Amino acid sequence: MFRRVIGLVKGERVIFVMKTATGDRLRKTCFRGQDVAKAGNFTAWESFSDLANDVLPVLGDKIKERIEEAPSKRRSTARFELELGHRVGWSSTDARTEYGDHELEPFKPNQRTNAMRVRRDSGLMAPATSFMTFVCEIRHHEDTRDWMVFVHSVYPGQDVGSLQGNIRDVVFFDWEHPGESDLDDAEDDDSEFEDAATTQSAF
Repeated sequence: MFRRVIGLVKGERVIFVMKTATGDRLRKTCFRGQDVAKAGNFTAWESFSDLANDVLPVLGDKIKERIEEAPSKRRSTARFELELGHRVGWSSTDARTEYGDHELEPFKPNQRTNAMRVRRDSGLMAPATSFMTFVCEIRHHEDTRDWMVFVHSVYPGQDVGSLQGNIRDVVFFDWEHPGESDLDDAEDDDSEFEDAATTQSAF
């Protein structure tokens, strides 16, 4: 179990907690090794502990602000999306508008949700991302006078919200879908220079 005090709100401790079962689950999806270029995996950190060392100072402030805004709300679910300005991993989702119907297949992220997934044989890579999303439960313990923050999920990519019903504006990648590499980025950069050169030569 990961447990760390991240500050005080009106004299009451705010304690960040990840249960062992949650950590075990995330090691199979988001923390598979920094050199594993797969959808949903972090490349910036080897473990949740490493991630927490970097991100908790910023995330902790946002959590404390949320508690201070509604101190009478003793139990709630919160979602936080952070943009870190550098590659943190590969997203397991992307905008639906980026893909054609022939590149997709039906997919059920859970029993309550219908969505579309990018076919692994499409030749398309899961996008690298500088975003990360935290989902947690904030709960006040009356006996200890502590605010407990239980991590439910953390993943690279933008917040897609609660998965329920028919998802139409987002597509998914399975966990084994390859992620784009630095070489892909370099090729994109080269194409930008080529486009610029072509544009300049036209004048």
